[in-house]
Amino acid sequence: MNAVPSSAVCLRLEQPSDISRIRQINELAFQGGVEADSVDALRAAGGITLCVVAVLGGRRVGGESTAAAHRGRICDGEVAGGEVVGHALFTPETVTTEKGEISLLGLGPIAVQPTRQHQGIGTLMVAGCLEHLRAAGHIGAVVVGEPRYYRRFGFIPAGRWGLRWEMDVLEDNFMAIELTPSVLASASGVVRYRPEFTES
Repeated sequence: MNAVPSSAVCLRLEQPSDISRIRQINELAFQGGVEADSVDALRAAGGITLCVVAVLGGRRVGGESTAAAHRGRICDGEVAGGEVVGHALFTPETVTTEKGEISLLGLGPIAVQPTRQHQGIGTLMVAGCLEHLRAAGHIGAVVVGEPRYYRRFGFIPAGRWGLRWEMDVLEDNFMAIELTPSVLASASGVVRYRPEFTES
């Protein structure tokens, strides 16, 4: 399937009016309600660091195409029109080290409307979010997923920093990325995800 031009996609922060649509996208993308329930529970508990939606065909108020002005970045202005076709979520996670606890971010779930999958929308969302979080001073992020997909963003096996997930998972499928250089070297330990992921 052909990629959607990046100039046609706007990335912006989640708004209250997006909540039902985000749930619908998760239910469609994952063919069930587990991930949608987790997102709702995380939101209710204040357990979301960053939630971004991808809007296809949206325009910044004032007439300029949002994505043309903010290519690959999260727009900080108001967006009119368009269709929400995807969302990406980052949550605060805890790393238990020998010296105490530190915080990293966890990526996921990330979901794209099935009819818009394999068109580069997920890639735009992840790249835009990582740029935003790097600029905000976050030290790093972890993800559980397909190495061939996440490697393009700079994720590598988290075990290289001595990080391991509290759950059993193939080593190559638990990955991390440094957002602040030379910080993860001291982050060796067990990564514990928020309880909403298992309680919902």
